[in-house]
Amino acid sequence: MSNSLNLISFFHASNMKEASHKPVVIPTLHKVEKTPCVMDIVDRLEQCQSELGEGFQSTLLSSSGGSRHHFQIVSDKQADTIDSPATVCPGMGELTSDELADQIVSQWKPGAYNLVHVRGHGHAHEDVMGMPTNDFVKGLKKAKERLGQPIPTLLMESCLMSNLEVLNGMAGSVQTVIASEEVLKADALPHREMFGSVLSNSSDPKEVAQNMVEVASKEGKADTLVALDVDRIPEVKRNVDDLKSCLGADHRKPLAKEARRVMKESKRFPRYQFETHYRRKLDLRDLGEVAGSLQSAGLDQTVAAKAEKILDSVAGATLAMTRGEGYESASGLSVRSSSIAESSGWNFFGLFS
Repeated sequence: MSNSLNLISFFHASNMKEASHKPVVIPTLHKVEKTPCVMDIVDRLEQCQSELGEGFQSTLLSSSGGSRHHFQIVSDKQADTIDSPATVCPGMGELTSDELADQIVSQWKPGAYNLVHVRGHGHAHEDVMGMPTNDFVKGLKKAKERLGQPIPTLLMESCLMSNLEVLNGMAGSVQTVIASEEVLKADALPHREMFGSVLSNSSDPKEVAQNMVEVASKEGKADTLVALDVDRIPEVKRNVDDLKSCLGADHRKPLAKEARRVMKESKRFPRYQFETHYRRKLDLRDLGEVAGSLQSAGLDQTVAAKAEKILDSVAGATLAMTRGEGYESASGLSVRSSSIAESSGWNFFGLFS
């Protein structure tokens, strides 16, 4: 059992409303909406502090185009208000990989369960928290090297970040990741219940991540959320590369076109009606759905066997998962279509898939 949880949180605001330290109220025809902002996440962490007690410790570094602030989280005294003392930090805009590593290392507490939590817009392999995703992954690696140990658990409260190519880059730097392959709304995760589960259960990273997702399945509203053993992700990536190599072989090239057709049975992410311009740009499909379709399509025994290996390795890397209505067939892990089979030229019909 973990005696204390040390939460190292990050929040990146993409615009002035999100960077606000007070509620931004937007009246509409039917209701009043509040834009999720710095205050929103700080207040949530303050509520966790109030309810979880001394065993819970948290800091938050907020970044935006105009400023950065470091918050030492205290117990919540007033809702919709920042009670935690803030220090203005040098710099502005998104973090660099070195700054990300600096914050993780400076806030690390030996003896506690250290959990890194990021909140900000994410777009799989392109960007997260305003940073190019490659820089974010480099920051995690630098933190691991300076700490001399991997980060036990990374909670990615960002859209579309449960992605094979991204998570494969974290291998060796992070032990377990909790993330969503779909859009993740601001109120989707039950923070208090998830963080409380760390204090009341084992401190083994796999069990921590599993318990957090199981709690989110009961108390949260995420369409997809998965806990993954990052050490097992490279095996998944090798199996995907093996399938791609197989489909690219000269004697199987006629199968590649059919394989791409079969792959389209898995709809692209994001599947929400907004942000549709990202579907073709990011080219993300559910890996389990794609491999399952290829396995059952009767294309080729070798292709089917390699697809089955992918499914087995995804299952082996998955610690826990929750799926909402309409996502019952999702594996929780997305993949770029080009990672499985390269497109052969421009395709008019691909615009609508």
